[in-house]
Amino acid sequence: MIRNTKAVVSSAVVWILLGLLTGACEEKIDNISIIRTGAVTDISAEGATFRGNITQLGPEEIIDYGFVWSEEAFPTVEGNAKFFGKPPTIGEFEYQNTAGLKKDTTYYLRAFMQTSGSVIYGDVVTFKSLGGQPPVISDFEPKEGTYGSELTVKGDFFSDAPAENFVKIGALNCEIIKASRTELTVKVINGTMISGSYPLFVQVGNHKTQSIDSFMMEGFQIDSISPHKGIANVDVQLWCKNAPQYYMQLSLIANGSSNDISGYHYAYSPTEIRFKIPYDFSFVGPAQISVEFFDSEYNSAGLLLKDYEIAGPQVLSFTPKQAFPGEKIFVTGQYLDKITQVLIGNSSSVLTPTSSTSGSVAIDYATPPGKFTIDAPWVNHTKIPSSDSIEIISPWTSDRTFPGGEIANGVGFAINNKMYAGIGSIMQQDFKANNDFWEFDENGSYSKKATFPGVARTSASSAAIGDKGFVIGGKTEKKASLGDFWSYSPATDSWLQLANVPCGTRYDAIAAVVDEDIYFGTGLSGSSAYSYTFHADIWRYSTITQKWDSITSYPGRARQSLVSFVIGNDIFVGGGFLGSINPKDFWVYHTKTDSWQNLGALPLLYAAANVSALVIDNVAYVTGGTGLPEQIWKFDPTNHLWTQLPSMTLVDRTNRVYNTIGITVNKKGYIIGGYKSYGPTYLSEEIWEFDPSVF
Repeated sequence: MIRNTKAVVSSAVVWILLGLLTGACEEKIDNISIIRTGAVTDISAEGATFRGNITQLGPEEIIDYGFVWSEEAFPTVEGNAKFFGKPPTIGEFEYQNTAGLKKDTTYYLRAFMQTSGSVIYGDVVTFKSLGGQPPVISDFEPKEGTYGSELTVKGDFFSDAPAENFVKIGALNCEIIKASRTELTVKVINGTMISGSYPLFVQVGNHKTQSIDSFMMEGFQIDSISPHKGIANVDVQLWCKNAPQYYMQLSLIANGSSNDISGYHYAYSPTEIRFKIPYDFSFVGPAQISVEFFDSEYNSAGLLLKDYEIAGPQVLSFTPKQAFPGEKIFVTGQYLDKITQVLIGNSSSVLTPTSSTSGSVAIDYATPPGKFTIDAPWVNHTKIPSSDSIEIISPWTSDRTFPGGEIANGVGFAINNKMYAGIGSIMQQDFKANNDFWEFDENGSYSKKATFPGVARTSASSAAIGDKGFVIGGKTEKKASLGDFWSYSPATDSWLQLANVPCGTRYDAIAAVVDEDIYFGTGLSGSSAYSYTFHADIWRYSTITQKWDSITSYPGRARQSLVSFVIGNDIFVGGGFLGSINPKDFWVYHTKTDSWQNLGALPLLYAAANVSALVIDNVAYVTGGTGLPEQIWKFDPTNHLWTQLPSMTLVDRTNRVYNTIGITVNKKGYIIGGYKSYGPTYLSEEIWEFDPSVF
């Protein structure tokens, strides 16, 4: 059948020409084909009957004839048309149109004949439609296919006019190749469609029907994702089929939100989509990759989701499950080679990876006690916790405060399992001193004792022998050094002034006890903060003879605020402060031979001054000070070996803690007060208990 014609001839024009050619041209009338459009009959909700009449056939061969109709005037064979597909004969003909007509719609109808080079139309007839039969789908073949597949749809009440039939598979249009009342031949056109099972739709006019069976469409599908789990900024590949060549949006759905990552894809073909998870994407956990395509008009044409797990460095297991600050633990996990530290209780600890899945962690000495996850720091301040918790054990506890309030540079000693402390600074800025004196025990009971009767002072030295305590020297609020010597008796709660020390005035000096003797020396003397002298002399006081004698001086440079402690018959001395010099030398004084032995240097980053030393079971524990901050070091006197132990930084000590009072009772140490940092209000009233038995 021929639809594209070279000429169109209207029967109305033909009859005008005939009227002008009356008589003289009668012989030419036989050379013209004439067709008329009849009235439309049988108009009902089931369609209408079109009628036509061929009244004359000319010499030019007619190869087809039929009807054309449209909602616009002057329909042509380019639109809705019924071709009978054979040469006509003279006479009437009709066509019952049962499909495709819209209800209450005016149509324009023309009969036509077609030659090899032209179309001859009849006059235009109008009618108002009452509708038509809805299409019926009885079957279609094949039941599966892809783009370009041809389908045969069988049924009834399809339109003979291909243009009046609309066929879709899901939302995908099909091209109409052939059409008849009972059969349609269609082709699946290229587009954007996700693989799946879809119904087939046929619409004729305003009637639409759906197939019972579904068509299995092999459209766009994601076969696999590789890898299924990965860290940010690594390649991810989606292996797929029939990826449409249209606009694509790639999204990462995680933590309840969708994030457009289209800008991170860098390879795209019908079989592969390659992209990266953004490096700064901080979420870690289960997610989905969303692939959505849009047609040429930016309408969504399909969306697929694929599960993906965003990973990051994480500690999955570790041993042991219980550890001290400073101890090394061994960890396993994932992507451990991407980080160099972990967080335990907000304290940063060094991670040394041996591979991407294993390594060791040196727990920071300042890590507080408690149960914590081991957190791996990641992008945008993300912390990825371990699946289990580690228990950090510390020898330090703090559940009480000094009854006298904030104090530093005070004195303290133990007598008969009772602790005595006081006589020190109560305000740093204005250098106020307090002579209050307190008794308390490890259970938290306390009582105020007789006020120290001497001049209010700080930085005095103290010691205890038997049932007596002793306070030596110190400095006044005006920073003038003192040389008086006092004893305290808990039995009578009274103070007794003894003869002044023979070395003159002294503060920030050492005081140590061996047997019945007090060893006192070094330190500073002067009348003000601007006039002072450092000393290295050492003096011995016998509580039996109540006399002082001079012994061999400290062999190091004269200085103040040295650390000192006694183990057995030996006095260990070192560190201290010497103006702008902070020495680290460390010595032991052998009381039996009145001789000094150099033990090298203190194992500290800075020098230790204003330090507290606790001796428990013949082992020394040194903590605090301007050089130690909150560190604590254990000293083994047999091997002269220093070992760092868990820090005292457990609650709110944010800087240095020094000029504390250190006392030992019942194999436990107590650190009282001290300065937490420089400033007018940074004195402490805390009491920290140190129990080495937890190691």
